Amino acid sequence: MPTRAGRGFADDTNESIGYLLRDASRRILGAMTKELEAHGLSLPQYFVLRELYQEEGLTQRELANRVGVLEPTIVATLDALEKRELIERVRSTTDRRKVGVMLTPAGNAVRDTLLGYAATVLDRVLSRSALQRCEISAWILHAGGRDVLNAMEKRLGLEPVHLSHSAAMLYEYGNLSSAFVYFVLDAALRSGARGGWWWLSSFGAGFSCYGALLQVQ
Repeated sequence: MPTRAGRGFADDTNESIGYLLRDASRRILGAMTKELEAHGLSLPQYFVLRELYQEEGLTQRELANRVGVLEPTIVATLDALEKRELIERVRSTTDRRKVGVMLTPAGNAVRDTLLGYAATVLDRVLSRSALQRCEISAWILHAGGRDVLNAMEKRLGLEPVHLSHSAAMLYEYGNLSSAFVYFVLDAALRSGARGGWWWLSSFGAGFSCYGALLQVQ
């Protein structure tokens, strides 16, 4: 069957960017699931906590939109987190119809542990390729916001210059959800960034970690 030119399709799945990104995402999600199980958390619960670490006081509808699920689905996740006393629902003092979701002290306490999983999974991917972080010549990261970018810089042991393209795109366009990472990739390519191994990771709706190890010449 001939390749459909111009649409990203390839007869060999090893040459298909879409297939490889999907496979990388599946593997990373599986690894993150195992890490979270040790804390009795599910991926949907992690997605909610991650959004609250960026901004507290969101309504369940706002959380559903950010995580990328239907509102009825998010209710069960919030119920489970509230039962574990990681979050609490607080009614607005200015609009009694509005109920915001806030982190409890216990919810805040697991923040550093959870944010570290992205780094743990990255190291596993690198180890399978016999690489170390220092061998990554460019970091193409989705900045979910300034706080997220700063947290990733700290967790991955990077310098601000390593995230300069992400920071520039965040300043210029704001957070564009998952598509943001393509703007960062384009900026790195246009700037003539040094070739070699690049790590591309998109944190977006449904978050997960859509990542790919790229070899750029």
